[in-house]
Amino acid sequence: MAVLVFLLIGVLRSVRPPDDTHPLGYGRERFFWSLFAALGIFLGGGVLGLEEAVRAAVHSSAVHSYPVAYLVLGTTIALDAFALEIALRPLREQAAGRGISLRSYLRRSTDPAPATVVVGQGCAVIGGVTAAAGLILAALRASGGYHLLLAALLWLVVEPAHLDQTGRAIARHPEVPFAAATTGHTNLLISARFRGTRHLYHYITARLTGLPGIRSLETSHIVGRFKQAGPATLGLSGSPGHPGQPAQSG
Repeated sequence: MAVLVFLLIGVLRSVRPPDDTHPLGYGRERFFWSLFAALGIFLGGGVLGLEEAVRAAVHSSAVHSYPVAYLVLGTTIALDAFALEIALRPLREQAAGRGISLRSYLRRSTDPAPATVVVGQGCAVIGGVTAAAGLILAALRASGGYHLLLAALLWLVVEPAHLDQTGRAIARHPEVPFAAATTGHTNLLISARFRGTRHLYHYITARLTGLPGIRSLETSHIVGRFKQAGPATLGLSGSPGHPGQPAQSG
């Protein structure tokens, strides 16, 4: 709103007739007040927007109602797009009267007010669309439809007396598509998938610590795959020949 006020002041003051103090007129008033409008766009849309983005990233909060958020963003984008269309309409007519394109007209025009309005409203529309895209991604992630998966191998040392019980409990975890008893320094291998490092940390500190017989744990993140076991690999949840029995590997 402040941007439009500055532009309106510049237009109204620039059309005053010449006088003794300004024998060439007040045409430069448009450039002067357009400067304040440009500063308003920069401070309002740039600095304050960046501050809110950093604050939301550091102190994130859950969206309480996605339908309301969609309604607010949709209404904002529609109003900004309508204002942009209104601003472009006379510019198209003037460009057509000169036989040039709208882009060429904006580039050649010496009047800063129309270009400032177009840039300001265009940035508003782009910002609204970007915010809507971020809201959609947040909704998909909250609903479980979209996750940034982190794969990891977990090597456990479990007391032999609790190996079967602990292995079967881990095989029922939704994060674990495959688990197998092994020989060597560790005796239980887990291949698991997580939504991120926080999910992995919670799984290790909250889910695994409650299981009996776990002496130690080592993890290794999987940053790339060349081959991976398919759904037929059942691990601790069952093997093709012996349902319900742990898979053995040496």
